[in-house]
Amino acid sequence: MPVVLVHTPPHAALAALLQATADTVGETLGLGPGDVVATHVPTGGSTTSARPAPVGVWTTATWPVLCLLGGPREASTMDAARRTAERAVIRWCEENDVTTGGVWVQWLTRTP
Repeated sequence: MPVVLVHTPPHAALAALLQATADTVGETLGLGPGDVVATHVPTGGSTTSARPAPVGVWTTATWPVLCLLGGPREASTMDAARRTAERAVIRWCEENDVTTGGVWVQWLTRTP
């Protein structure tokens, strides 16, 4: 059962983000309903190096980080899951007027 850790600041439409992420990863992996868990890991704001945020504003854009935790699979399957998860987050950001500088997605496997 893969677990997706979704690192983002809190948002009113967070439940939709978690659902979309879990659904797209599950569909890509060919899993059934309830076979993927998506968990929110709250973060603060973000800024970029060498570009100080304006006074009183410390969030310039949201940089969601997704960690897909699961067993090893074919490289192409893990790549596909990462890409679909990234697209789900980008789509959610667009639908919710969330400015994003990018999405970081990685697949981490268990070590024996």
